Amino acid sequence: MNNRNKSKTDPPGKITSKVPEKNPKSNNQPPKIEKPKKDRAEKNVLSNKKITATPPNLTTMEVHHHPQLEHKPKPWKEYLLEGFMIFIAVMMGFIAENIRETIDNHEHVKQLTSQLIQDLKVDTAQLNKIELE
Repeated sequence: MNNRNKSKTDPPGKITSKVPEKNPKSNNQPPKIEKPKKDRAEKNVLSNKKITATPPNLTTMEVHHHPQLEHKPKPWKEYLLEGFMIFIAVMMGFIAENIRETIDNHEHVKQLTSQLIQDLKVDTAQLNKIELE
């Protein structure tokens, strides 16, 4: 279909054999092409659709980029030091837990002892009362 053969007076979408006149002020630009008119239903359908296009001057980014990092291998002494530090940290955790349990046990012993003393006082008072009768 040759769109340059359209005239401004022709109905949209109709192709004619007329050649448009050249306008010296147009700077050799092709004439504007009229688009056929759309009915309201088509306009509503097209207006509801989102058209997203990336401009040609933008570059696309890579999704997965794994940079090539040069790692020097660690000497075995550093691995040994890291392992020793982890061992010390775990041992300190066990020691702290043991200290906490010891403190908790001592508090429990104190509570039980005071309860035992109260029970003994009540029992001796009851025994003295029974003996007096």
